[in-house]
Amino acid sequence: WTALPGGVTYDVASSTLSDLRASGTGAATCLANDLAVANTVDGRPNPAVDDGYYYIVRAQSACGSGSYGMNSLGAPRTPTAACP
Repeated sequence: WTALPGGVTYDVASSTLSDLRASGTGAATCLANDLAVANTVDGRPNPAVDDGYYYIVRAQSACGSGSYGMNSLGAPRTPTAACP
């Protein structure tokens, strides 16, 4: 993603593609919190064969936190364990 200026930080939530197919983004948990840059390293082991990881990112600033976006039904994405 493209980093924004002005003290914006980022939260990254993630889970496996098999979780995404089974329950949408509800299985996602916080992978990184309050990143000041637009990248992070995922230290988890490689996913199982025929699986992968997905990531959802939200920005936050002194004005508050953004959302993780909307799902295909128009409902907010809400990870199980969002970043604080």
